[in-house]
This record gives sequence, C-alpha cells and structure tokens, in this order.
Amino acid sequence: MRKRLAALATTIDSAREADLVFRYRLGLPPALRIQHSFGEIGPHALAAVEQVVSQREQGLPLAYALGRAEVGGLVFAVNRDVLIPRPETEFLVQRGDEYLRDCRRKQPSLLDLGCGSGCV
Repeated sequence: MRKRLAALATTIDSAREADLVFRYRLGLPPALRIQHSFGEIGPHALAAVEQVVSQREQGLPLAYALGRAEVGGLVFAVNRDVLIPRPETEFLVQRGDEYLRDCRRKQPSLLDLGCGSGCV
C-alpha cells in the first residue's frame, strides 16, 4: 500500500498517509499499528484500506477518502461538500485564540462564517 501511495504525484508523505489510513480505517493506536505492521490483517480491514488507496489513486484528497481531517489535534468530519482544513487554518485559529486572550474587551467575539467543517 505504501508503494502505491508513494506513486501518487500528489502524495507528499506516503508513510504519513499510510499511517493515517491505518489509524482511521482500522482504528489502531500507534503501538498496535507498529505491532501489526509485520503481521497480516483480516479481509474486512484490507478491503477498507484498499478502498481508501483506490480513491487516492483516482485523485480524491486523503481527507475526503477518510471522511475526516485533523486540525489542532482535533478530528473533524469532512466530505466533498466541506472545504478541507489546511495548515493555514490551524494558524488562523491560533491567532484568533491569541487575540481573544489578549483582548481588553470583557466579552470579545469572533465570527466563523462559511468555513465548512466547523473547525474554526
């Protein structure tokens, strides 16, 4: 699977993508992913992983293939109707948090309109 992901022109880090696929499709925590990396997985798990890899080969972004994206250590549901949060989104959230902490107003507020996943 890692070789197939590495062959994709859009894949920046095939090892990271493979880890995310196994994390979200198999639900294995890091220690178990390492332990199982040398063993076999069952047919249902293999089919779930194969589905994601095939979607990636067809050009679907990883977040859409997995149905989720991580921002600031939190996981958000995404689909084709939602913009995928980008690293810049995480920076924006950090800056907003700093603004709210430093704001001299008693009840400062920010408004998130039309961002899609609700992660902001």
